[in-house]
Amino acid sequence: MSGRRRGPSRQVPSERVQTGIRMRRPLVKAIKALAEYYDLSAEELVERVLLASLVGVPLDAAARTRAEELMRFYGVEVDAAGLTGLAGRGGHGSRGGPTGATE
Repeated sequence: MSGRRRGPSRQVPSERVQTGIRMRRPLVKAIKALAEYYDLSAEELVERVLLASLVGVPLDAAARTRAEELMRFYGVEVDAAGLTGLAGRGGHGSRGGPTGATE
């Protein structure tokens, strides 16, 4: 057995801030539809998906299938090659995004 303590997780209160992030319109429509499907706000859905992604928790098959259906319906085009490239990207002032593009 590991020395990690199991029990109820403590949630640390956090302040919500307005970010002003811009996204492609079809993607926003798909996010809103998926959030509605799960009875969440778009903000909650984006936060949950991003946090899960950052800690390596994949979407379950049903959620992934639903997201793919909605993305097709709203015409969200994804270049899978452009989604990679964050690993080894130096951060801390680097202006390259996930695709390595600069502004």
